[in-house]
Amino acid sequence: MRQPLMRIVLLGALTLANPLSARADGTVLLGLMTLDGPRPSLGVAVGYCPSVAGFEIEYLGTLGGQSADHSSAGGIFGNVMVQPVTIGNLQFFAVGGFGLWGETFADGTGTGELGAKDIGGGV
Repeated sequence: MRQPLMRIVLLGALTLANPLSARADGTVLLGLMTLDGPRPSLGVAVGYCPSVAGFEIEYLGTLGGQSADHSSAGGIFGNVMVQPVTIGNLQFFAVGGFGLWGETFADGTGTGELGAKDIGGGV
């Protein structure tokens, strides 16, 4: 009982500690594709933003590929990133770009490569 309690206390202390400035040059994205049932998806983004504006390259796709009862999807995007405002310790950002996207359905047919746009943001 004592060891789990110590872990909770340590996690709480680390969470409340004053963080140093953060820097992210790469990001791993996890999600679920739900077209024909929940299926794990993985994405990786690498970027460079030396000032207010920068760029990012992102790849994403379902894990395991296409099978007889599950479709698969994937894409690659090039994005422009803008980080215009910092409020306190929060850095706001916006991204937008273009890329290629495709999906292969469970029956073996697919969409082929399609042009795609993406837009997003966060803190």
